[in-house]
Amino acid sequence: MQKEIKKYKKGFTLIEALVYLALFGILMGGAIVAAYNIYESGSRISARIIVLEEGNFLLAKINWALSGISAVNFPLVGSTGSKLLVTTVDSAIGSISIESGGTDIVMTQGGVTQTLNNTNVTVDNLLFDYKQNGNVEWITSSFTLNTRTADGKPLSQNFKGTKYLRK
Repeated sequence: MQKEIKKYKKGFTLIEALVYLALFGILMGGAIVAAYNIYESGSRISARIIVLEEGNFLLAKINWALSGISAVNFPLVGSTGSKLLVTTVDSAIGSISIESGGTDIVMTQGGVTQTLNNTNVTVDNLLFDYKQNGNVEWITSSFTLNTRTADGKPLSQNFKGTKYLRK
């Protein structure tokens, strides 16, 4: 009588191991690409939020400067300029000036000059357009804000606001 030998299949064949390694590599590669894209989009969204908040703040500050004024000194009616100079009703303040100071927007009020934007953004193309149609007067302000994402990619956005004047 011949002795029966039992064979147990233990482990993987070489082809099975290669297939499993290839599948594992594809899954890990996809996970790494997905994680990088999530990180990069988070950086871009963060920079976009900074630009939007800064732009909204600057537009609100310009609108504030145009509230309660008695005269617009510069730009003249029907013209445009990179500087806004108004005389306020409040004689203690006197005049308010908003203009481009290099890559910043600066405001001078009561002899005190301060930068309005933060250091994370730069300002280009600041322009004030003063119009009048009959008794209706308005000033349109526009500018471009620029910044960089955490990975160094440039991001810019244009802003424009109109304020109707009541004097």
